[in-house]
Amino acid sequence: MKSTCPYCGVGCGVLAKPVNDSVSVQGDAEHPANAGKLCIKGSQLSSTLTSHGRLQAPVVENQQTSWTQALDYVAEKFRQSIEQYGPDSVAFYLSGQILSEDYYVANKLMKGFIGSANVDTNSRLCMSSAVAAYKRAFGSDTVPNSYDDLEETDLMILIGSNAAWTHPILYQRMRAAQKKNPHYKMVVIDPKRSATAGEADLHLAIKPGTDAMLYNGLLAYLARVGKLDQTFINQHTNNFEQALEACPQTLTEVALFCGISENKLRQFYDWFANAKRSISFYSMGINQSNSGTDKCNAIINVHLASGQIGKPGCGPYSITGQPNAMGGREVGGLANTLAAHMEFDATGIDKVSRFWRSNNIAKAPGLKALDMFEAVEQDKIKVLWVIGTNPAVSLPDSDRIKRILQQCECLIVSDCMAETDTTQYADVLLPATGWGEKNGTVTNADRTISRQRGFIQPLGQARHDWWIISEVAKRLGYGDAFQYEHAYEIFREHAQLSGFENNGSRDFDISAFSNITQQQYDSLKPIQWPVNETYPSGKARMFDDQQFFTADKKANFIAITPKLPELNAADKNSLILNNGRGRDQWHTMTRTSAAKKLNSHELYPSVLINPLDAKKLSIMANDLVKIANKNSNTLAIAKLSTSQSPGECYMSIHWNQQFANKTKANNLTQFIADPVSGQPQYKQNRVQAQAVTTKRWLALFSQQAISLNHNDNFSVSIEVNRGYFYLQALSESMLESECLSLLPNVEKQLQYRRPNQDEYRITGIVDSQIDYIVSVSEQSPIPALDALMRMFEQGQCNSELENELMSKSIDVIGQRVCSCFNVYHSDISDYLKQHPEASQSELQRELRCGSNCGSCRPEIADIVSHWQADVKVAENL
Repeated sequence: MKSTCPYCGVGCGVLAKPVNDSVSVQGDAEHPANAGKLCIKGSQLSSTLTSHGRLQAPVVENQQTSWTQALDYVAEKFRQSIEQYGPDSVAFYLSGQILSEDYYVANKLMKGFIGSANVDTNSRLCMSSAVAAYKRAFGSDTVPNSYDDLEETDLMILIGSNAAWTHPILYQRMRAAQKKNPHYKMVVIDPKRSATAGEADLHLAIKPGTDAMLYNGLLAYLARVGKLDQTFINQHTNNFEQALEACPQTLTEVALFCGISENKLRQFYDWFANAKRSISFYSMGINQSNSGTDKCNAIINVHLASGQIGKPGCGPYSITGQPNAMGGREVGGLANTLAAHMEFDATGIDKVSRFWRSNNIAKAPGLKALDMFEAVEQDKIKVLWVIGTNPAVSLPDSDRIKRILQQCECLIVSDCMAETDTTQYADVLLPATGWGEKNGTVTNADRTISRQRGFIQPLGQARHDWWIISEVAKRLGYGDAFQYEHAYEIFREHAQLSGFENNGSRDFDISAFSNITQQQYDSLKPIQWPVNETYPSGKARMFDDQQFFTADKKANFIAITPKLPELNAADKNSLILNNGRGRDQWHTMTRTSAAKKLNSHELYPSVLINPLDAKKLSIMANDLVKIANKNSNTLAIAKLSTSQSPGECYMSIHWNQQFANKTKANNLTQFIADPVSGQPQYKQNRVQAQAVTTKRWLALFSQQAISLNHNDNFSVSIEVNRGYFYLQALSESMLESECLSLLPNVEKQLQYRRPNQDEYRITGIVDSQIDYIVSVSEQSPIPALDALMRMFEQGQCNSELENELMSKSIDVIGQRVCSCFNVYHSDISDYLKQHPEASQSELQRELRCGSNCGSCRPEIADIVSHWQADVKVAENL
């Protein structure tokens, strides 16, 4: 069965095949996005198809109930609130994880029939700045590029993107193209030396938030050196002179503002000026800002000025984060758009009203995500329906969101998982279908519509989101407009609306599917919109005719005044906290944590700190660190690395209360948003960091789940191969007898104890298999964790392993680098010791690391690079 991966915006095709009692998932060689390749997350999808933790029946006020009772309850809550307080007293908060058909029905109900535009989505958090900028420049939310452009360019600029981790399949396509084309250069613009930056031809570690100045400077530079496309500017754009006047006039000014050398800056500018084809590939590092829209427009300005748009290998390419963020944009899932790329203007309202045959359509934009939750806080929104997302973790200022959810008069949550940080506050829980059960469409980041097909039966009483919403709509009296029996009927209506009185006036047009049958829908192949009479087979690249969707068909330059992040007052010890995705996890881990292989790359929450800052703050590697600001605080393990710029630190966004205690990165983010897009400023937050004294550490690998008392301390609890991993900071010593009372009886124990101290390591053995390994120590156990995990996962305990487990210290083997084949840092370094000239391809061949999904290749390259550098230093001594 052909389907689509449910993770990032790349939208990779997968083949799902039932095998005995499980499902095999592999890449679809015929899908244009990935040609059969999958990253580590996609390759482990079959491991996530589990009943463990699933929400399987409706729950109302903590009591399991029937669908009829639950739907009646939800409809009555909506009716009461609308009658008493008006339509703006209710709201939907949706997700880029749901399908376009789900999105369409939710948007239609709220905007078309309830009469409120209070329907927003977590896509607001990831790409709404890019949307706003495209609309200002092009008159439409149009991504101009195709993935093929990534391979056809000469200069690939990744700005605010760690694509090696966040969009690994596209990154591997870039790297493959670079190897084929000797003129292909890669520039990475990122304050942090990320996995992507480590492989770049040029890395510009600019100060946080200075991206707009960098691109303003590039625009001015192109003008000074005569590299503008004056014909294109004159014939197809507006407001160029105003945009140029806002730009700095010297390299020195830009270099000082951005905190980089003039030489590196000039090199970047020269490369762009002389490249025939350039792409700016940008993501969360640009969008998640108090001025993200302006940053995006600064990028677009440069491509308009150089005529690098609408051509192969060129363009300003915003890459989306979620599998259906684009689909949500198409149907109108953002509060400030109406439907099918129509706006809240007289024309759009009239067309959509007539198409939906509704006299109660919303007449103005609704509340964007942060405003929506503030309205709940202010008791203006009484009923909030959250669908397919986890705002208690993903929204800024998590502690505040927690309080808002607690006080919400009626919180309805549709989810496939029973326990998340959000579901615990719900008055109503509605079990939704998950990936593998869902049936519909998604649109990826190059406008390719693909099918997500259901290949397993829904678990328990789980239902599709579109069905749930339609049933509530019927109970509210709108049944005639929501008589859907199959997803294809919704898709067909969506296609009809996209072409309704369009006549080329709107970019989004899939009217070729206006009469699609169920059989055609079931066999639908991936296709890039627009798909209409003019482009019946789709269209790869937009604006190749230099015609835009503004009134005069010209693109708009936007004059940009760079704006720095809004930060709390600094002191001598403060740092700027950045956050983002880890390599193997996804969002709030509700799906990826079920795939045990994915949990091994980052076993615990960490904070990355530059060694210079660590020294100043008296923080040692592997210390427990408290990171705090006026919002709240969080705890993490210190990792020291020069890849992190001085004065800054970095945490991953994934950890939450389901897997670790007191570790949310978004505890520290502010309720600050871009004034145009409403997208929050996640990437820059002022914090203080200090080491936390810990009496003892408990580290435990166990085949059985163990119940530990957190005592409000730092703790981690996560599944690994063969069982579970626990890590806990103890406020007092734990006696050996107390520790053993938590663990099962075993045939044999291997023990190491420090003389005269309550520090010990005990291994339980059953039938020559390791049942558990527990360590209680004063020193941080972090350096030994990967080695202990490897021993535990190996299972079989021979005499050599017994001796090691009873020894004073455990050899440090470093982090697991390759999750596919369980290759650790020490495996690679040991091979390099024996084969000093070994290349990365040789390591792939001999150790298999990096030979499957490719997600670990940048880390392998970094290890090889450091090894070769150390060898050269040794040779010169």
